[in-house]
Amino acid sequence: MCKRSLLFALMLPTISLAENRIGVGGGIIWGEDNTSTRGNSIIKSLGKPEDSFLRFIPLADINLSYMSGQNTYFLRTSLEAQVPGIQAGFRRRGLFFEATELYIGYNPFKRVWKDPYLTNIQREKTYQRDYEVGLRFFQGRSNLTIRSLYSDVKDDKLGEREKDLRRDRVLAEIGYAYRYSLSTGFSLEPSLNLKYSKAKGKANSYVGYGMGLSGIYRKDNYLLRAGLGVDLEVYQKQDPILLKRRREIGYYGFASLTRDNIFYRGLYITSLIGYRQVDSNADFYDRKALLLGVIAGYKW
Repeated sequence: MCKRSLLFALMLPTISLAENRIGVGGGIIWGEDNTSTRGNSIIKSLGKPEDSFLRFIPLADINLSYMSGQNTYFLRTSLEAQVPGIQAGFRRRGLFFEATELYIGYNPFKRVWKDPYLTNIQREKTYQRDYEVGLRFFQGRSNLTIRSLYSDVKDDKLGEREKDLRRDRVLAEIGYAYRYSLSTGFSLEPSLNLKYSKAKGKANSYVGYGMGLSGIYRKDNYLLRAGLGVDLEVYQKQDPILLKRRREIGYYGFASLTRDNIFYRGLYITSLIGYRQVDSNADFYDRKALLLGVIAGYKW
């Protein structure tokens, strides 16, 4: 049941670990999603989302690093499913590969419904804690990422009602990307990823595949980044309530524009837009979201 809705971490500009940066901002998110706690607390059926929602969300952009010998230690934010997470770790040059990065992550902010399948009565919210560990290897223009995520849903009423819908899970993911430099300041990066999610409930366990293409164009004080992608998730067992074995395909697109040295050296502003749509054979899980946001901050 744990779902990524948007991958807005991809919208933020790619920087070196040596660059320190702190930024804050906000965005407006519009969506249709039965599982999102930003949506309606009361739904009338287990079909397609009945109403859309419009919400303001805070955004944070933090990258702090410290270099010592061959190591660079960092603390940074990441954005997944429109909520901030915190990652801490280090990158070491020359360890097996050109560089190797190890990090741990924690997300204390994500909220889900205790039982999203309840109809005609008010649904209650609860917390989902996400704990992450990841390895990233850099060699030339290639990078390989291996990560694992453990999700713990507090007071999982749906899982208590149907054991095959328990949502605590372990996610294993591997991704590969290669950067092509087409000209000065312009590069493209195709990527592939494979994931396996093992939930306590077999109807929430799945195998996923994805591919994407992102591009970066830098000129003077401007940085433009854009991308698109598609992913497929195939679930292992029939949902005992919806009576379908879920199969979902998602599409996303994003773009961000950063302007450096606004008014004063080091000040920057980033505007971003992103859209994601997921089509499921179980209508309850059809969803879409559009985000418009702005982040302003200082880098040194």
